[in-house]
This record gives sequence, structure tokens and C-alpha cells, in this order.
Amino acid sequence: MLTLLLPLLGINGFITYGLNYFFQAPINQVNSLNIMTNSFIIGTSSYLFLNDYISQEILSYSFQYTTTFLLNDMVFKYLYNIRNDFYLKLIHHSFALYAISRLANTPHLIALGFMTELTNLPLEGRFVLLNMKYNPFYIQEMLIGLLYVSFAYLRIYYMPHYLYLNYETMKGILTVPDWIGIVIFYGLWCYWFFLINNKIYHKIKTGAKHNIALGIGKFLSLCTRQNRFTD
Repeated sequence: MLTLLLPLLGINGFITYGLNYFFQAPINQVNSLNIMTNSFIIGTSSYLFLNDYISQEILSYSFQYTTTFLLNDMVFKYLYNIRNDFYLKLIHHSFALYAISRLANTPHLIALGFMTELTNLPLEGRFVLLNMKYNPFYIQEMLIGLLYVSFAYLRIYYMPHYLYLNYETMKGILTVPDWIGIVIFYGLWCYWFFLINNKIYHKIKTGAKHNIALGIGKFLSLCTRQNRFTD
């Protein structure tokens, strides 16, 4: 199989460093675009492979790009001081690289795991729009809804459901490090899903308080006007 790691590393390097250097793109936007590019490539390729539209060999080229992304992403985040959950991301990326090395042994399970990267598209897409202060037709809120549904289905529900249905087959293939990686990945997904729920809860709570306060203010204003007419 042809190795494309070096040219793909150059492409990923242009996205992470070139957009900022040549076009003065903000670092937070570059970070989101970098994640979205990888998520689209590997998520779409995994979906196509699982539905027999592309071969495992074609899929492996997408995983080569993801390998360059994983290696470069941590360097990029460290250099530009993007330290939000840095060490959790380091753990995630390390086990993701291990998962890629096991592609030949369990291609369908690995492809299914990486197909969940599609959930990053609404997440990072919202960040891009948020930084642009662009929200026509409540598109940011729609992206939050899409993120929630896709994350809950693909990562929280479908992965363990797949393992449950195929446990007899998987137990003869997966090694102890494989199971450790699965547990760590699922634990990270549950943690991030908790953060998503917590964020949504506080936004709803804050919005409800604001609406209640606004409603009380309007009610008191109306009462004050009525008193002026009756006095």
C-alpha cells in the first residue's frame, strides 16, 4: 500500500499553520477548521466503508490523514496554548493512534468508532459561527440539537450496542489493550456528553431566568401604567 503520510502531513500542516500565517486566520477558527476537515474525511470514509461503497484499502488512506492530524494536532494545540482538556485530548489521541494500528484486525469496529467523528461537525461548525457572530435562522441552536442527537446515538448508544450484538465474535479478536482502549474511549465520550448536557442545562436555566425577569419587568411596568390612569 502506498504511504502518503508525508504529503498528508504537509496538507494538514498548511491547514493548521498556513491559514494563520498566510491569511491571518484566527487560531480558534483554524483549530475548528482543522478538526472539521479530519472529521469529515474519516467520518465519511468510515461510513462509506461500513456500507460497502469503498474498500478497506481506500479507507486506509483516510486513516493515514487522520494519523497526521492526530500527531500534528497536539503539537499545534501546545504551541498555540490551546489547553482546554489538553491532557484528556492527549489520552484520546494516543489511543486513537493505537486503534488505527489495529485497523487490519478489526476493520468494522475501528471504522464504526471513527465514524463517530462526524459528531464534531456540528460542534466545531457552531464554534466557527459563534466566533463570526453569525446566527441566521437560529442555525447555531440547530447545530446544538444536531450535536446532541448525533452524539447520543453514535457514541453513547450505538457503539456499546454494536459490541453487545457482536460480543461472541469480538471476544475472540480483541486483545486486553483493545478492551482497555474501548473502556477509555467510552469513558471520555460519557464525560464529554455530561459536559454537553451540563452546558445545555445552564443555558436553558439562564435563559429561563432572563425570560422570567423580563416578564416580571413587563408586568410591573404595565401595572405602573395602569396605576397612573387610576390615580
